[in-house]
Amino acid sequence: VGSHPEMALVVLPAHVEGRAIAGQRRVLLRAVTAAPRVEVDCRNVSSLSSAGLAVLVHALRTARRFGTELRLVEVNATVSDAVRRHRLDDVFLLEVGAAA
Repeated sequence: VGSHPEMALVVLPAHVEGRAIAGQRRVLLRAVTAAPRVEVDCRNVSSLSSAGLAVLVHALRTARRFGTELRLVEVNATVSDAVRRHRLDDVFLLEVGAAA
C-alpha cells in the first residue's frame, strides 16, 4: 500500500482469490479508513474469484461509510469482465488501463 494524506494506492496481486483474500481485505479496509481517496490498481490481476469481488464490494461499502472515494484503476479485461458479469459496472468507478 502506498499512501500520502490525500490518497492511498493499493496494488492487487495477480490472483484475487483463495487464501490471499483475507489479507487483501485487511489492506483495503485499512486504506479506506485512513485516506479520503483510494485507488485500487488492478493491472496485475489475472484471476478474480467471486469472493475476491465480494472483498472489493465490501471495501467500497466501507469507503462510502467513511466518505472515502474508492476507484479501480488500470482495470484490465479480467477485472472489467468480472465486474460486468456480476452487474457491478454501475457500482464501481473504473479507469480502464492501456492494456484492457
